Amino acid sequence: MDILEVKQNLNKTVYYSDFYNIPEPTPFILNACIARKDPRGFLKYSLELLDKTKHAVIIVPIEKVRLKNDE
Repeated sequence: MDILEVKQNLNKTVYYSDFYNIPEPTPFILNACIARKDPRGFLKYSLELLDKTKHAVIIVPIEKVRLKNDE
């Protein structure tokens, strides 16, 4: 996902997967965007995703989130 797509997709379904814990693209609700400055001065973006079935929140890198269930 690109940072320009975050605002229009807040509170909408997005898909996240990683190789170890969540191997299949799983739907989550995009809840928030977090910006942090790394030691070199560049902004690093993370997304807060809400899992309604487990009532949990995860924070993941923006690069690993997709808008559609494309594999």
